[in-house]
Amino acid sequence: MKKLILVTLFTTALSGTAIEVFAHGGKMVSEDKSFRVYQKLNLSDDQKNTIKELTASFRQAHPPVTRESRPSKMPSLQQPFDEEAFTSHFLQRNPDKAHQHLEHAQLQHAIFHVFTDAQQLKFVQLQNKRKAKMHFWRTKKIERTLDTLNLDPGQREQISAMRDEHDQHRKVMSSQMEDYYQQRRDIIQQTVFDDNQWLALETKYQDVKLDVALQNAKHRHQLLAILSDEQRTALFSRNDKKREESRRL
Repeated sequence: MKKLILVTLFTTALSGTAIEVFAHGGKMVSEDKSFRVYQKLNLSDDQKNTIKELTASFRQAHPPVTRESRPSKMPSLQQPFDEEAFTSHFLQRNPDKAHQHLEHAQLQHAIFHVFTDAQQLKFVQLQNKRKAKMHFWRTKKIERTLDTLNLDPGQREQISAMRDEHDQHRKVMSSQMEDYYQQRRDIIQQTVFDDNQWLALETKYQDVKLDVALQNAKHRHQLLAILSDEQRTALFSRNDKKREESRRL
């Protein structure tokens, strides 16, 4: 039971905020992983090549961001979490984030409309199945992360003590975020992508996204403070490696 609680906390705090996930239910990651889904659609060679070209062009226009060049999201671990500073930082970056999400959505829209009508229908069905399995596989992923960190009993106890607050907030926010993601999916799957409609949706849910990001940041700050220097270094290295792999074609 405690391990499941730890997994739930790490899922939210270490995997990034929910708003980073692509609207169709997951990132376009490596060629093997993305085409694992597309193989179920029986794509033609022309369709596969078109998708690869679209994705390659997107990656070229958006080179990987290294840890050193990324703006810091976290205050010093030696200081209390500064909610006001984080909120200010989030709102300053929000226009850039909204633009990035718009470009991601445009890519997804272009890919979605490479499919035939029958393939689009099957893709939507696969999305729904994937959403149902997502929590299970995310839990497995976080379990592996926990195992690599070699947490001692005291660390596990400290992390599990955070569970009540986290679970209560997660239940409240999950419904609102699901509504947000569903509207994102609807826009992506429209025949014509509407930039203004997308940006209006981002603006409408800005306060909800801020709340999610703020709570995730608080938990992440608390969790990182519990880890040793060696464990944090190992975690950052693992995340950077996964991030780099996800950007390769």
